[in-house]
Amino acid sequence: MPNVRQPASQDSFCIININIGPGDCEWFGVPFEYWGALKALCDKNGVNYLHSQWWPIMQDLMDDEIPVYRFLQRPGDLVWVNSGCVHWTQAQGWCNSITWKVAPLTQKQYSLAIERYEWNKQQNFKSPVGMTHLTWNLARNVRVSDQKLFECIKKTLMQSLKQVILIQEYVKSLGLEPKFHGHGRGEPANTCAICDREVFGLFFIKAADESPKLYCLNCTHRRSPKLSGFICLEEYKLKELSDVYDSFKLHQQQPPASPTLPATAGAATPAAGSTGQAGSSTQSVSNAAQQLAVAMAAQQAAAATASAFAGTSGINAELLAAMGQYQRMAQQQQQRMDLG
Repeated sequence: MPNVRQPASQDSFCIININIGPGDCEWFGVPFEYWGALKALCDKNGVNYLHSQWWPIMQDLMDDEIPVYRFLQRPGDLVWVNSGCVHWTQAQGWCNSITWKVAPLTQKQYSLAIERYEWNKQQNFKSPVGMTHLTWNLARNVRVSDQKLFECIKKTLMQSLKQVILIQEYVKSLGLEPKFHGHGRGEPANTCAICDREVFGLFFIKAADESPKLYCLNCTHRRSPKLSGFICLEEYKLKELSDVYDSFKLHQQQPPASPTLPATAGAATPAAGSTGQAGSSTQSVSNAAQQLAVAMAAQQAAAATASAFAGTSGINAELLAAMGQYQRMAQQQQQRMDLG
């Protein structure tokens, strides 16, 4: 619909957008490095950066020296929005668009997604992707050869595994034994019904609820400090997580094998008795070829030098004599090769 706006947003993953048409769409984008300045501008105007819907004023951005990319997306045009870019759009006519979120498997992309995931938890904002659940799936199914990406993933695995162990020990200290619930293959990440944070490993449900809701430890502890009336459910066995952590190792890429040249058809194999003679003959031919190459190179250099000095007065006579000597040596070498 004409003049319909999409408020400013910032995604931790990359975005691919294609305009189907028939109208145009206007895009605005601010690089990731300036998102802090945008947040400060929102705070200055009493706008919540994450929870509110806001549309930047171009004059305010110019006054704060915040760069803005502005362009028109025609029907059929594809737009790539890099991770962390703050962007907003406005339709210039009747247009439809399709958007995909993609995540290149790079250290920069993963680090930015983890950073935004942790910041969203501090701001009580629900992340669109459960990064802990995603990280464990990467460790199970993907071989990583990038050293920096491997270290980032390994660190997240270690922190989440440590948290699961601490929660399990704390629950048992209160006399509550976790019950195995499991997590089906392909199921999405679980989130707390109160704070919208991702819940991984262990979660809690109210025993008396007809339609049980999932709660994290913090929200459960606020409602019942002794966890009374709650059931603790376990998604994964501790041994299963430990095995995944231990088996996740840096994948070493094998160097590409050098191509082997096929044998020449009809090539004769020398007899055992003539091996020495054939070897010496091959060596002499190789030496003669090298001498010929040196002589021909000297001849070409002498000819090029002579032509360069042809129009110059006062040429050194010794230099010209040396040139002639190189030419004679080359001719003699060529004659020997022809006779041989």
